[in-house]
Amino acid sequence: MPQYWLAGANPDLKESMAHVWVPRGLWIVHCEEETIGPMVDEMEPGDRIALRDKYSQTEMIVRHVGVIQAQLYRPGDRAVFAVDWLPTDLGRVLPFLGTPGRGAGIWRLTKLPANNPRTREIFFL
Repeated sequence: MPQYWLAGANPDLKESMAHVWVPRGLWIVHCEEETIGPMVDEMEPGDRIALRDKYSQTEMIVRHVGVIQAQLYRPGDRAVFAVDWLPTDLGRVLPFLGTPGRGAGIWRLTKLPANNPRTREIFFL
């Protein structure tokens, strides 16, 4: 059974890189935080991934949903994944998942349970 991941499109908290990654079939994550690296190591081909951006103080916008194909590169502080991005530019506005008002929180990698209603809102078309 696939795992579901909610991720940011911004590796350095400055600018979304979705416009670069999605057309190339990539997703890149920095693994500097001690909680991110172990989660990245759990990601496998077939897992689902969604890219989110902050929309407002209480809402996020999910723009892209994809299926992880492979981990291409893992040099220590970052990982590069091949992703088959399915629907792009969804523009799905949903209540914020995380701690509203924390700028870095929107970019954190989050693992969602498959049976969670939020997972269905994000991933199912």
